[in-house]
Amino acid sequence: MVTQIQNVAKNSATLWTTYQVLPVLTLGAGAVAMDKVYGDAANTKWVPGYVRYDAMARYNVNKNVDLQLNVNNLSDKRYFTKAYTSHYATEAEGRSAVLSVNFKY
Repeated sequence: MVTQIQNVAKNSATLWTTYQVLPVLTLGAGAVAMDKVYGDAANTKWVPGYVRYDAMARYNVNKNVDLQLNVNNLSDKRYFTKAYTSHYATEAEGRSAVLSVNFKY
């Protein structure tokens, strides 16, 4: 029997795309997919795989400043990222948003 390394998914994928809607506005969306991960060397404790959907919007204020809003886990789905040998697991963050101001010079 081949064992999987603890908390390392056998398969994972990320797909992102962006589209410039207007000269000052860019929208984007993406997905992150992860296989189940095992929490012990015997591969008996595990958490299921998941797919998470994210989005972003960026507004160019001028050539040196832009605002960007990222929203992660759009569906607010409950999933787990790590398993442990005991009966514990790490729950992933629910829907979250980050607004950033980017300066270019």
